[in-house]
Amino acid sequence: IYARGSYKYAILLRAITTILQKESYMPLRAASYTLGHDKVLTHLKFQEFGVPQPRTYLAATADAGKKIIKKMSYPIVLKLPSGTHGKGVMFADSAESAKSMIDTLSLLKQPILLQEFIDTDGVDYRAIVVGDEVVAAMKRVAGKEEKRSNIHAGGKGVKTSLDEKTKKVAIAAARSTGCDICAVDILPSHKGPLVMEVNLSPGLQGITGTTKINVAAKIAEFLFKKA
Repeated sequence: IYARGSYKYAILLRAITTILQKESYMPLRAASYTLGHDKVLTHLKFQEFGVPQPRTYLAATADAGKKIIKKMSYPIVLKLPSGTHGKGVMFADSAESAKSMIDTLSLLKQPILLQEFIDTDGVDYRAIVVGDEVVAAMKRVAGKEEKRSNIHAGGKGVKTSLDEKTKKVAIAAARSTGCDICAVDILPSHKGPLVMEVNLSPGLQGITGTTKINVAAKIAEFLFKKA
């Protein structure tokens, strides 16, 4: 059973797969649905398993956030724990703008992730992990006057080949969150590849059109062998 759905259905997906996981092979563990759809839990898993990621802090309150940003270099990235397609991601160029954003976000009564900004000139990589391999990958380039490279935010996909280190990092990220099938978003940096997040229910049309690889067929073949 390959259960897919957005972050809105994370609890429901976990409940259904918990009931059925003893009877069927599932490429996503039941816990993955709440792990992968919560950026706080995802980054904690990356830390636990040694998956390289941008330096990330968690602020549970506005006061905590304002203390953290004093020791950060600008610009910085602010994120809400849930959200997809680049939504809930903000950029602050100064302490003043960061404080303003923190005050606004505190009204939502949610913790905030504060992250170092990795300047990649608007480029990142999306890798589709299936089992123990990366079956397809594309470089995403941000649209004009946009820092987010997500296709839904106007980014453009370009076919690319990842080096072995980046592939290993993508597979390690998938393993850390209990996924045999997922997309992994990676930033190139002078420190090496850094993982931003995993996507449990990635769209396949964009990467299939960009790479000309039938990703759905790769997934189906893997599921058939497993089942």
